[in-house]
Amino acid sequence: MTVDRRKVLGGLALATSLPAAQAMGKPLRAPTGDKRQASERRGYADGPMGQTHYRVQGDGPVVLLLHETPWYSVQYTKVQPLLAQAGFRSIAPDTPGSGFSPAPGGDPSLHDYAAQMIAVLDALKVKRATIIGDHTGAAIAVRLAAAFPSRVEGIVTYGVPLYSDAERRDRLGRFNSTYAPPLRLREDGTHLSDRFTYVRRVIDMETGSLEAVQESTVSFMLAADRQWHALHAVFTHPTMAGDLRAVRAPGLFLSSADDSLHQRTLQARALRPDFGYHAFNGGGPHLVYDQPQPWSEAVTRFLGTLPRAR
Repeated sequence: MTVDRRKVLGGLALATSLPAAQAMGKPLRAPTGDKRQASERRGYADGPMGQTHYRVQGDGPVVLLLHETPWYSVQYTKVQPLLAQAGFRSIAPDTPGSGFSPAPGGDPSLHDYAAQMIAVLDALKVKRATIIGDHTGAAIAVRLAAAFPSRVEGIVTYGVPLYSDAERRDRLGRFNSTYAPPLRLREDGTHLSDRFTYVRRVIDMETGSLEAVQESTVSFMLAADRQWHALHAVFTHPTMAGDLRAVRAPGLFLSSADDSLHQRTLQARALRPDFGYHAFNGGGPHLVYDQPQPWSEAVTRFLGTLPRAR
């Protein structure tokens, strides 16, 4: 497998001001290739878990984009320019242990991850934001919204990991072998092709783009055994249902029938019938990367209903 080094280093994105075409009602179009690099800014924020790498695009009300594990902020590089065109400032961190953020020390909790994201907002002088999370990122988003309500204008989730106590115990019981197996390097590099094939056939079920499969594979290789921390934090968190009930901000559930956490999202929806709900026609695990247009349209509609405080 040939890896494009530019993709490994990030799949960068372009932020632009609201174009005349959009003002006339025409759909937003995502920039492609190296044009996405033009307005992206990167940096590191210090927090209780160490440094966190982030990408920023756009100006306006802030959205904080939290990726799933073992992806990193590259998951959102196709939607960040669309959010910028719609008049929003997006911040996409690499959660500790993913992408270019160092692994955390010790055994961090889900609350620790939420507090680290608050540190990112503090470093960028952001008082309030809409928190958007995908799978692991959704768990962090819910915890953040429940624990730091004064910092949250709204919350959007795709795939809420809402597990019963028995399900969490089951996942922890087979954790090391199933969710965070050690990465064994091979002289012929077949550990790379094996992971690519696994993502394509098992995780992706041959529904997404090869580009998304490659980015997922690269994300896994960057995280290696560091992904253990975030997954363990999710599986040991006992109060996801309680956190959902405690969220004060307006919310939106996103889902698709082929997402692995679709049924969990429906359960979460039953807990919070006041939240909005949007179902995509397919999309699976790589929806935000492979379908940036419909994802951005659904999210920006919700964002348009919120107060535009910065």
